[in-house]
Amino acid sequence: MHAAIDSSRIPTIMLAREVLQHYKDESRVRGAIHICVATYLAENDEWHYRRIAELYEVLNYQGELANFLQLCKANANPEIQEIADDAGLEG
Repeated sequence: MHAAIDSSRIPTIMLAREVLQHYKDESRVRGAIHICVATYLAENDEWHYRRIAELYEVLNYQGELANFLQLCKANANPEIQEIADDAGLEG
């Protein structure tokens, strides 16, 4: 799961997302993704935040995506706020 967020290699990220798409409807996988995402939030790293938003979008986790974009919008880091703006979230 971490490979879908924490990789500097785009092919690795894409492969991890492809695998996760096959299991996205399983509650244990969804819960594990929440735990995985939580490990990156305190870092306030724009790269990780953007990958998290993309992962939620790819997996069609609309509720999680909407909540995450609100979190991005409220972040003090302008680069992270931009993620919500890029997704079309109006403030």
